[in-house]
Amino acid sequence: MARDTLCASLRSCRTLLKTLNFQEENDSLRCQLEAYKNEVDLVRSELRGELGMKEAQLKVLQQTLQGLQQVTISCHWTTVRFSRKSLLKQSFKSFIQKLLEGQHQRIEDEAKIKELTTRLNSVPASIEDKSGPMDLDHKPASDVVDSSDSKAVLEEGVRITNKEARLIGTFSVKVLLNIRLVFNVERG
Repeated sequence: MARDTLCASLRSCRTLLKTLNFQEENDSLRCQLEAYKNEVDLVRSELRGELGMKEAQLKVLQQTLQGLQQVTISCHWTTVRFSRKSLLKQSFKSFIQKLLEGQHQRIEDEAKIKELTTRLNSVPASIEDKSGPMDLDHKPASDVVDSSDSKAVLEEGVRITNKEARLIGTFSVKVLLNIRLVFNVERG
């Protein structure tokens, strides 16, 4: 019996030792679990902090990007306005240049008209009656405009050549175009 008791006590001691070992292992595993939980919480809080910093940086970068886009857009429109102004200046300069050229041409045309008028007035009437209408540019008499053509007769009733009529018409058209351009510039 003593042996039985001893065996029973040994069994109970073994069971007790196993139980104690299991409890220690269980306590150790619980401590490890708590440590892991604490570590996970620590990592989460660090990641939240980093995420908050990254979000703040992202907002700052977005605002900077929007500012740069606005600056780029305003620079673009400034460039467009500057281009338009420079184009207008170039157009205006070329218009002024053409206007001055037209004025020079008009002065030359007026001088030519005066010269032709004085040459025409200096021709004696007797020469004109003998040979018909006189061509100041030494062209055949067929180029001279007939007196029945009202467009080719000056106010004094003097006959003129087709070339002279074209010259007067060209001069009149240039003067009218210059006047129209001046009025358009004043309106615009």
